Amino acid sequence: MIALADCNTFFASVERVFHAGLRGKPVCVLSSNDGNIVALTSEAKALGLKRGDPFFRVRGIIEKNRVSVFSGNLMLYEAISKRVKSIMSQTVAHTESYSIDEQFLYLDGYDRHCDPVELMRGMVRKISLYTDIPVSVGIAKTKTLAKVASKFAKHYKGYGGVCMIDTDEKRRKALSLSQLDDIWGIGPKTFARLSGLGITNPLQLADMPGGWVSRNFHKPGYQTWLELNGVPCIETEEIISRQQPVPGGPEAIWKHCHGKAGDTFSGHFGNHGSRTYPRGAHLPSGDTVQEVRSHTVRHRSRMLPEYALRFRGQQKRAHRTFPHHRQDEP
Repeated sequence: MIALADCNTFFASVERVFHAGLRGKPVCVLSSNDGNIVALTSEAKALGLKRGDPFFRVRGIIEKNRVSVFSGNLMLYEAISKRVKSIMSQTVAHTESYSIDEQFLYLDGYDRHCDPVELMRGMVRKISLYTDIPVSVGIAKTKTLAKVASKFAKHYKGYGGVCMIDTDEKRRKALSLSQLDDIWGIGPKTFARLSGLGITNPLQLADMPGGWVSRNFHKPGYQTWLELNGVPCIETEEIISRQQPVPGGPEAIWKHCHGKAGDTFSGHFGNHGSRTYPRGAHLPSGDTVQEVRSHTVRHRSRMLPEYALRFRGQQKRAHRTFPHHRQDEP
């Protein structure tokens, strides 16, 4: 079995950790140049905001509803991501990073000694205690089905943060309730082609004969069909290469930072953050140079010790709850 651990609205959740009073309120995080929305909470989505919306187009909605807006703090998000994933690695021996806020955990053999669902729920509680980041986990035989399960765990509180698809009955029900364009490997062009062929939900696609799928689609489409039927065949690198991420979003950041040999997160974004502009210059967003500097990574990095102090306080609280907690753990 494979588990996919997904941090809920990761960028916005990190901002909530360090800004008291934002829990339950609409929060949006903008891309590094404040051009578009890359992360938003469910409260912000209820107002009609969507991921990828240009900031200047939705500025009226944001100001009218007093939505809290933050410029992306990329170094902070990467630091919190490492803390969260270190806890996952302590729980499961074999893990594989998919993006800055998602990680695969391979649970083969764990069912002989414990209940995988309870194991993952304990991990979710531990992550919440140490970092205050909410996490949803989907468990299934394939990575595509694990992603489907993680969406149910995120949107339905009854699962307790963990949803497992371990029977054919659960698989068929989950696919019948899912959206076709939410499935990995089905982009806009493939979705349009499937709609033209009369396929309206993932279950219909999974029930089609393999020969029909191979005649009408290339290898990625056939692999998606196999995964929907419980046959694992897609590597994580293939999933990443097929994604078309929102510019500045979690997938784009991960792909940019880890997709090229020799690239480092702090090296690239540190240079970008220290870029200088002529005094008095204005950006398209209307911000002055002085305001822009307050959003740069270079300025935010000076605030990191404050964040570190906050986490040391959380470590002491966690140590009282878990007596065997080591000092080197996050």
